[in-house]
Formats: sequence, C-alpha cells, structure tokens
Amino acid sequence: MRICREFMQDRGTYPLQSDIRQSFGKVADRLDVDEATVRRRIARLRESGFMKDWHVFPNPGLFQLRVAHARLDVPRGIPPKMKDDLIRKIKLMQGVWMIANHFGGSMRVILYYEDEVSLRKQVELIARVSGSDDIFCREVHFPPCAVGLSEDDLAVVESILSDPAKPFEKISKEAGLSSRSVKKRLEGMISGGALFMIPSLNPRALSGVTLAELLVVYESPEAMTRENGLIASHLDRYLMSAQLGDSEHMLFVLAMTNISQVAEILSWETQQPGVNNAFLDLVESRMEDYAAFNHQLKRKLVQVQKAGLERLPAR
Repeated sequence: MRICREFMQDRGTYPLQSDIRQSFGKVADRLDVDEATVRRRIARLRESGFMKDWHVFPNPGLFQLRVAHARLDVPRGIPPKMKDDLIRKIKLMQGVWMIANHFGGSMRVILYYEDEVSLRKQVELIARVSGSDDIFCREVHFPPCAVGLSEDDLAVVESILSDPAKPFEKISKEAGLSSRSVKKRLEGMISGGALFMIPSLNPRALSGVTLAELLVVYESPEAMTRENGLIASHLDRYLMSAQLGDSEHMLFVLAMTNISQVAEILSWETQQPGVNNAFLDLVESRMEDYAAFNHQLKRKLVQVQKAGLERLPAR
C-alpha cells in the first residue's frame, strides 16, 4: 500500500503524482526498504493485470481546459444490462475520459470541460440520460502551470504519453532532439507543474481485495484542513491514494480486504466533526480513454506549428 501511494499521489497538494520519472531507488529510500522490494512489488501488480500501464497526464490548463468529476446514482431497480448501456452512452459524451463503475447503482464520471457553461450542459446531459436527479459534481483543481511548452517540448510529451519511464535515448530519436536536451526539457516541465502521471487500473484483476472510493465532503475549507489528516491516518491500512479535489472535498482510493468493514468506515467518517457527507463505493470496473487528452495535445501541437508560435503559453 505504501509503495502504491508513492507512485499514485504527490506529496504536495497535487491531485496526481507530479514526479513522472521517479526511480525505484528514490521510493525505496523514502520508505526505508530495499530497491529490489519496490521493483518486485510493482512488477507483481503489473503482472497481475491490476496496474496495466502508466500514462502521462498533461496539466489541463495548458489546453485551457479544466477537470471535474461527478458521482451519480441511477434509479433503483434497473437491471445490470441497462446500467451497462447507460455507461456506454455516457462514455460517448463530449469530454468524458474515465468512468468508475460501482457495484450497485452508482458511478463516478471524470470529464474535462472549457468553462462553467459547458460543464453545466455536460452534467445536465448525464442527468437526462441516466435519469438521476441527484448528481454531486465538483472541479478537480490542478496547480497553475509555471512553464509554457515549445514545439520541442510537445514532441517530447507526445513521445512519453503512454510510457513515462521511456529511456532518454529513445525519446531523443522520436523527438529529434539530443538526450541532454530531452532530459533538460523534461526536468523543466516536471518542476513547472506541466506533467503528471496516472496509472491505468483494472479492479477486476485484484484477488482478495476490492478497490473502493471514499468521497468525503467537508463543511468548509477550515474543516477539511482540520480533519483531513486524521481521516487519512485512520484509513492508512487501506489507503492507496488521497487525491485532493478542491478545498472542500477529498477522494480516497482504498483497497478493502474485508467488505464487512465498509459500513463501519462510512459510519465513522460521517460522524467526524466538519464532515458534511461521505460516499463509500466499491469499484466494479474502470473505463478509461486516455486518447481524449492525447488528442488535445496533438491538436495543440498542430496549432503551435500552424501559428508559428514558439511556445504554448502557461496557464
């Protein structure tokens, strides 16, 4: 669990891991374990099929885009086949790039959008298609990007989109740059908050463990600051990652070894002072479309080339 956390979340306030090329040795040093242990555990997670791939996730602000997630409950009593059809329809909607399908009648939809008007339209469409009249939707805040990206930077990013650990020599050949230039550009983009790393997960590959999502809604930013550390500490034995949404909500990704503890955990969470509401959902499957942001990256690359711009401005 500790190793997973190191690769899935940042030690700052970022929603994802920002050190996209952190080494096994660096993680081993932080956790005070042997590097071979880290390498072996990650290899086992990949061989099992649970951790399928790693993807580079460019800061949405670079594309003048924002990210939100929406949790919804479909009407009770609909058969599983109808829910599967609903998921297929939602997946085809503009901006949807991930769906966490929960056991039962709920799901969480992650999407990107341009402004509040477009987000409202996307959520209204999801509500209309699903028949849900109670959708919890919040923005997932990414930090401001401190660097602009040049055409060469974008070429480097395109090369590593589905392989953050790709060797510098291979990136240099694909991007048409020297290895030294590739390394320097990557270091600048990483330190400037331009790139993040996200794993592609298959919950069905887990054995003896069930992936769960705990969404905690706080009464105020002050309550979140006060209670968040206590909640994370209480969940430590289950916690895979704690992903900051905004100043009033937090998403905890858990690996549950005992389903009977779900009700106990949810009861404890909702009784904490400052917690306005909490949802604990068991994840049946995840549908991911990383090509959505890859497409945005390539589109911006073409815009930079056509406009003769030197850099894609920071946001």
